[in-house]
Amino acid sequence: MTQRKPSNVWALYTFLSSRLNQGRGFGSFVKGTAVLGILVGATALWITLSVVRGFSTVISEKTVEFAPELTISLASGEMFTRSDTLRERVKGVLEAQWTGTRSQDPRRADLSPNLSLMLDEQVMIQHNGQVTGGLLRGVQWGQFEPLIPFIENDVCGEAPWEQTEQMPQQRSGTTSQQRTIPVWLGQGLAQELGITTGQSGRLLRLDMESIGQDLPTIGVFRLCGELSTGIAPLDDGLILAPLAATQSFLEVSALTGTGLALNMDHASPEELSMLQDAILDALPYTFVVESVYQRWRSLFAWIELQEQTIPLVITFLVLIAAFNLVGAVMMMVLERTQAIAVLRVLGMPQSQLRVYFLLEGLRVALLGLSGAAVLTALIHGIQWTTGVITLPVESYYMETMPLYPTVLDSVIVIGATVGLSMLASWVPATIASKVDPTVTLRFQQ
Repeated sequence: MTQRKPSNVWALYTFLSSRLNQGRGFGSFVKGTAVLGILVGATALWITLSVVRGFSTVISEKTVEFAPELTISLASGEMFTRSDTLRERVKGVLEAQWTGTRSQDPRRADLSPNLSLMLDEQVMIQHNGQVTGGLLRGVQWGQFEPLIPFIENDVCGEAPWEQTEQMPQQRSGTTSQQRTIPVWLGQGLAQELGITTGQSGRLLRLDMESIGQDLPTIGVFRLCGELSTGIAPLDDGLILAPLAATQSFLEVSALTGTGLALNMDHASPEELSMLQDAILDALPYTFVVESVYQRWRSLFAWIELQEQTIPLVITFLVLIAAFNLVGAVMMMVLERTQAIAVLRVLGMPQSQLRVYFLLEGLRVALLGLSGAAVLTALIHGIQWTTGVITLPVESYYMETMPLYPTVLDSVIVIGATVGLSMLASWVPATIASKVDPTVTLRFQQ
């Protein structure tokens, strides 16, 4: 009885593999090493891409949550007292800008600008003998509400913003129970002071122009909750308070602020840039308009630097995997030289031998990728659950390593690994197809 000849490429590969891959000798060890190399390389590539995406996503989302998309303020950084006039002028620009946009594209009816006043002031904060500095930021409820997911142990809720009337004005240098200010401290700042939710302390504001003349402005605060973002510049120095309470503490009018915060739901970066230019043109030269990307330029520059290193990292990982796979397939060829010669004598074309070893390289790549996918998923699950991989906050702006896998990253890893494996297998596959059976069999004898 004659054995049926394989009818297609895959059947041929299966047939040869069942004959040539028998046993657990040196060839199996070489193949296992190659699979392990692909597994480690693909896992490293997957994790690297996920970490960079994580840094970019976490920092971008959190800074946009905390910082308004556009901020209008005086170039000098000083307070302005007629926020109503400034607000009306900016509203006029917004109306003109979005009326035209909606008329040209009805789908952009979801654009909803939100203007709110904020008041920033550098202060000293004291609790039980511990003193440090921070940025006191008075905000309206519309600015505070998106931050609720980042608040821990909140005991005040929305109540402080429901008190729309300012607290009674008092002479500088005095304190009273009436001037108690509800505040939310960054977690790092709260830990530095050793204060917990519900406890009180003092706020001290020094007016540099009146040093030696008046007593400093002093206020009593109550800690309503801790702000935990995982980003050091926010957690280590930010003091949030209701705008009315902040204005009362600083003894300024209800129309006084240091900036107008503008948030645009569903606006693209291009639309924000056009709006920024339009507002800047409509205001006196004493005003500046900053986007969130300009205000946090150091963070976004750091993200860009991380992203620029990725091609270099990928190149090295790909080269290491390529050399590993070339060596592994070459060892398979050398180990099976006699079998290759016999197949050539039996009439197997060179093209079929080449296809066989190319598919061997692909098989190694797929086995390595499968293991890498399982290992990567396991690492992601452990990190998301426990945060076991920590980072130095002073260098990375966050406490734990962020992981943010995307479909695009998976496509990059799988495509690069499979493509590289086929390319790396081509040289040894070509060498195998050109084996001279006469010389090989004579040498074996």
